[in-house]
Amino acid sequence: HMTRALKFFTHEGLSPIPAPTNHLGSIQNLNYTKIFSSHALEKSRIAIHEFIGLIWQKIKGI
Repeated sequence: HMTRALKFFTHEGLSPIPAPTNHLGSIQNLNYTKIFSSHALEKSRIAIHEFIGLIWQKIKGI
């Protein structure tokens, strides 16, 4: 979300300062037994949504 938001703000002529919060991914607590959990599926859905959003921004020229 941060990448898309920064592009929108920059496109509008603003100079945002990124301050990430609520990190959803971490390699510190890597647990391969939970790869197929519903929580992992939700995180994948969010990642795919963000990826599609980046493609949409590219198409729109933002």
